[in-house]
Amino acid sequence: MIALPLFLFNNEEHMKLTLYKNSSSNNTIGKTITNSVEITINLKATCDVVNPTIILSNIVGVDFLEFNYATIDELNRSYFITNVDSMNRELWRLTMACDVLETYQASIKSSVARLRRGLQVGDYHTAGMDSTVNSNVTKYLSNITLPDDEHTNVLTVVEGGRII
Repeated sequence: MIALPLFLFNNEEHMKLTLYKNSSSNNTIGKTITNSVEITINLKATCDVVNPTIILSNIVGVDFLEFNYATIDELNRSYFITNVDSMNRELWRLTMACDVLETYQASIKSSVARLRRGLQVGDYHTAGMDSTVNSNVTKYLSNITLPDDEHTNVLTVVEGGRII
């Protein structure tokens, strides 16, 4: 079993949840977010900070189904809203997953990398000291949706804020 990063919150600790509409792809650093709505929340007991589930009461004029992105300032994290469920007429459950690229973008952008050369189509990858695996390498330079019907491993290299 994997131990999840949980925080124990004081019941009087209020936090700011900001909901957004994200129009960027999930693998983008510096997302284009609009339509922000700020909500004061009170996380009770323990909370999984990587994949939190938050229950909200109805807010006049706010349709939670319109939002797909969120931030919690006090946790210094950005999240994809992966599911919005109506629990009853008054309560909504938002299931979220941490957007690691946006959350850690400063560290990613300031990383230093040494590259000998870029990948080439048909490259072989060393799987271990005594074995080699033939791989079909394809280089995508844009927001591409990868086909669901094939097994694909993606290596993203970021240097100076640019994906190369």
